[in-house]
Amino acid sequence: MSEVELTHVTVGELEVCLATVPWGRSFAAVLQVGSGCGADPGGLAGLAHLCEHERIAHAARLVPAAEVTVNGLTESGWTRFQCSADVTAWGSAVDRVLAMFDPGRLDNAALAAETSAMLIEMERTGGRPALRLGPLMAAAALPGSDLARLGEASADTVHAIGHEDVKVFLDRHYRPGNARLIVASPVPADEIVTHLSAWDGPWRADGLSRADDPPGAVAGPAVSELDGTWVATLAVSRPAASQGVAAAVAGKVALDGDGLIERVSRRHGHRVAGAAVLHGGSHDLAVLSWGTAQPSAAVLRDMRRLFDGDPEFSAGRERLERARHLAAVTHSFEHQTMSGLAGQLARWLNRTGPRPMSVDDFRSVPLRDIGESVAALLSAARLWRWDAGRPNPLEM
Repeated sequence: MSEVELTHVTVGELEVCLATVPWGRSFAAVLQVGSGCGADPGGLAGLAHLCEHERIAHAARLVPAAEVTVNGLTESGWTRFQCSADVTAWGSAVDRVLAMFDPGRLDNAALAAETSAMLIEMERTGGRPALRLGPLMAAAALPGSDLARLGEASADTVHAIGHEDVKVFLDRHYRPGNARLIVASPVPADEIVTHLSAWDGPWRADGLSRADDPPGAVAGPAVSELDGTWVATLAVSRPAASQGVAAAVAGKVALDGDGLIERVSRRHGHRVAGAAVLHGGSHDLAVLSWGTAQPSAAVLRDMRRLFDGDPEFSAGRERLERARHLAAVTHSFEHQTMSGLAGQLARWLNRTGPRPMSVDDFRSVPLRDIGESVAALLSAARLWRWDAGRPNPLEM
């Protein structure tokens, strides 16, 4: 929106993007650390996730502001902390985020508590195989990529993580030079920059993070509970998938509840049971799953025709126009909240989403560009079926 003013600055090696929104009524920030589970050393899968838990707890002890909320998410290539607060508490919110860089003294009792919390979280996920499907499919569809490491952590690898492992990981990766801060609020940008510049924390600027030990090959356990499930994956390399408006709309055309893949499956009596999009350092992976009903030869044939660009299964002009409109509405609605805008900026800067734009930007994107993006997305699709606890490619 034209009312949003973006300011890019670097403060003490920390890249900062500030969105000044005069009509905003809250404060939101996203801190992205450029290391995720793809940086876990061999045999210590889950270390980045544990450090996420530890940093949130550590920062809360240093800046105990009840009005500030922080949540974290560890992905393959980065760890993201989302902070929100009333605008009157913006200074405390900034301090809470900056405290993620404070090395401090690792509290053994607190680290043990966070380890237990993480193991409970993993146990809950482990008891629901469908939640593990995305990471497990990433390992099958993109072997060797950072996304392939999403499902490697287990209770054994987490128990193997020691105090020194956490300390070394934090020292290597939790530095301003390996992070990006995105802020959306009505607070003037110069006030936030002044606050950042006055912070007396460890603005370490020792270059790029050192490489970890080469990751060990960790074979994921068989998940027999998924046997019979069939899955479609669409793995698109980041350079090939322009992350502009056309690509954002193309995702809705192909993957949404009324998308092209769902339409073909419904024609043959199947319904998509779940869908997810995973973002990695070099690839994005869309994962759609169906129930355990055996896919017929007819549905496999039509899926192949869809993926090959058969005109009979292409999206018509009306469908493209509707998807473009829905994408504009969704994007515009998210733009109205500070946390939504900060998240949009974070995805844009990570090249996993379009730049925050107005409805007019969506309305003006040519339908031909959207159609070409849909074709590129579908051409990368593959079908799989789980058997003996593991996914196997389906011949179509």
